[in-house]
Amino acid sequence: MALREGRYEDAATLFVEQGEIDAALNARHRQVELCADAWSRIDVSRAAYRLSLEHHHDRTVALGLELAQALVDWVGSAKLNDERDRNVLLEAAELCRAAGQLERCGDLLREAGQPRKAAEVFEEVGCVEKMDLAYLEDELGRGVDAQREAWIKKFEDAKLFGDLLGARRAIEAATKLPDPPLALVELHDTFMRSMPTNHDVRLEIDGWGRINLLFGDWLTVGRAEDAHITLLAQGVSRRHVRLVRTDAGVFVEDLGSKHGTDLDGEGCSERTPLAKKGTLGVGPNCRLRFERQETWTLFTLEGVENTLFVWGDRWSSSELPAISAFVQEGCWFLEPTRGLFADGDVVDSPLLLRDGVTLTHGGPPARTILCTLRPRPNDRA
Repeated sequence: MALREGRYEDAATLFVEQGEIDAALNARHRQVELCADAWSRIDVSRAAYRLSLEHHHDRTVALGLELAQALVDWVGSAKLNDERDRNVLLEAAELCRAAGQLERCGDLLREAGQPRKAAEVFEEVGCVEKMDLAYLEDELGRGVDAQREAWIKKFEDAKLFGDLLGARRAIEAATKLPDPPLALVELHDTFMRSMPTNHDVRLEIDGWGRINLLFGDWLTVGRAEDAHITLLAQGVSRRHVRLVRTDAGVFVEDLGSKHGTDLDGEGCSERTPLAKKGTLGVGPNCRLRFERQETWTLFTLEGVENTLFVWGDRWSSSELPAISAFVQEGCWFLEPTRGLFADGDVVDSPLLLRDGVTLTHGGPPARTILCTLRPRPNDRA
């Protein structure tokens, strides 16, 4: 009767007494639709969420996120800057945390003026850039000297634990603050010189083979020692062919080689798009199989097993060993992976690949990986 008469709150109460939680939530939903103002809708949505939470209903997460969005929308439309405004955002943040949306929770905490709590949430979920920004916001109210001191401490801590990517971010943030002391500028310059930028990487994997990590917008193939991919075979010119990556895709350019270049048997004397998968012929005797992914292109040389050339800015492999690497400002880094050690230490943060680093991977099977660097060629012809 109450439902037919439009008394949805009474109907919801009756359904709860009868143990019909689905029907009660549906009545609350209908009540929300009929509310005249935003805050009334929030009150009813809050009652529906609490009812669902109390009875461990499977709609709890969805109702919590709907309530969180309603709270955020209300703050946005009201354009308030008082304590009630902040409390509403904090309530929305807690709802997002309960629903497992930690990054969204951190965003709302920042908006509510809680940058340190936001930074802790971002750290928990692994959003490093947002974490750094939140920590910086937290320091802003304490003056430039306090901010600089905080970043220098982060720099020292990151270096201590081998997190060179974090160390770079921290020292750059400290240096960008107004009027950096000369000693800090010199520390920044010394540290940056120690970073092996603009290097390709070779990983020699014990009992398996070799992975060559290459990056940049262009790639040369030829007989020359300083080509990105060196092919010592008859019929290969010193600078035989170049691959160029643009917004429009990847293209192949023959560099005036004597014996020519082909794609899947078709000659290409002019700039030619590289397909998703196929074979690149370099002269009469060398063929490179290639396969393009979103962030990398993989090359293998026909007749040569377990030698890979990876060209891109991010790469991951489920082969042996399973590793993932990415480029940051001209440096190759390895992502932390279970069972990965560098010179005997656990890799628990992005690892800068440096010359002579010995990696071990627990497998199975266990592998030893020797890292060597090679300066990236800087000529385009």
